[in-house]
Amino acid sequence: MCLSLLLNGRLGISPERAIRLSEAFGGSPESWLTRQMQYDLWHARQGRDPVAVRKFAAA
Repeated sequence: MCLSLLLNGRLGISPERAIRLSEAFGGSPESWLTRQMQYDLWHARQGRDPVAVRKFAAA
């Protein structure tokens, strides 16, 4: 059930889950978390409205 939710994008990879995925499928837990982070960033960029942001300049 958990794997099905994960594969269908309804469940994310937590640190605990990354360890389990690493044990089950190989790869490091860090690589599983990196994949999650890349997916999250991709998802955040989709449909994002442009926002005017001023660059921070140290005084």
